[in-house]
Amino acid sequence: MARIKTDGKFTAPKPHGPPRIRLAFPGEKFPPGQEPFLVEQQYMQFAADYLRSKESGESESLLGTEWEKFEENKAFDDVSRLNEAKLVEESNIQSLAAGLVQFTRTYATVPPTRHVYESYPWRVPGLIESQIVARFFTIESKTESGSDWILSVPDASAISAPDSNGEGGVTSIRIQYLATSEANNNAWQVRHQLRKIKSRTDSSITVEKIRDAQFSELQLLTPLVDRRDPRTETVSSVVEVEYFLVGTGETPFQAIQADGELEIKDKLEIRDSTGKVTDTISTDTERSVTDWNKMRAGATPLTENLASRTTDTGEPVGVIAEASVIRRWKGPIYEMSTRYVKAQ
Repeated sequence: MARIKTDGKFTAPKPHGPPRIRLAFPGEKFPPGQEPFLVEQQYMQFAADYLRSKESGESESLLGTEWEKFEENKAFDDVSRLNEAKLVEESNIQSLAAGLVQFTRTYATVPPTRHVYESYPWRVPGLIESQIVARFFTIESKTESGSDWILSVPDASAISAPDSNGEGGVTSIRIQYLATSEANNNAWQVRHQLRKIKSRTDSSITVEKIRDAQFSELQLLTPLVDRRDPRTETVSSVVEVEYFLVGTGETPFQAIQADGELEIKDKLEIRDSTGKVTDTISTDTERSVTDWNKMRAGATPLTENLASRTTDTGEPVGVIAEASVIRRWKGPIYEMSTRYVKAQ
């Protein structure tokens, strides 16, 4: 590894005092030996020989091994890692006596991937799980119970119920019946009324009574579309932050492409059969309700490996709520952050 040697005449930068070492993310836990850190080192040099590091083409590693002389650095667990640090910043110069200048260079190691957990207002997509609007269920009888009716429906179990979180399922039904009206010469008319399902068993449904003065015989009922409307909800999320080094003359996008493992990820988009973006998953969307429900079933509490977990069909369990954003972290070290939430 290239190093800058000092000649005692300060024609090259010479370390002035011990380097100051600090953690890049105090309080965060990292695997042993991977803790990212920053190093600040002061240097002195003759003003006439001073050139900024970019112009002089100096190595981006720490200059020399002067840190070995200082007792303060013996507490650092792995001093060999100092040579992993890359130059990320250089201060302006300060004039000293005898034609010398002083400046500070800051070095940093490339951090490993981090995961930051935080709440996030997510637009939860709607779900249309079935289209049972044309199916009729026969009501064999009704029993009054206060202000309600208990309707005997032999195949009531076929009408899906909400899950344990109260989501999905058929929550209301449309009751069809015959009634007469004096305004229509007492002729029979088909009428409908919407009723919320108060309770249910495998063979009955309890709803509020229909109060129609000319009510005749209750005949049939049909469930509404089994759906959940889109909504904005504050949910738990994990932001996956990946770090990478951008070489001289490279753009961040070229560095990502050359890396081979990094990937810029797009946020979740739901498209219907015509390719139009929609906020509701249904039988007509590219991402099927079946696949989404598998993701929901596998959406355990957020963990560090959420982004890489998939369902048995290969769908990612972590839904990308915010597309990858690339920012400069320090100097030539960039970060790419992607936000994931649980499917629900």
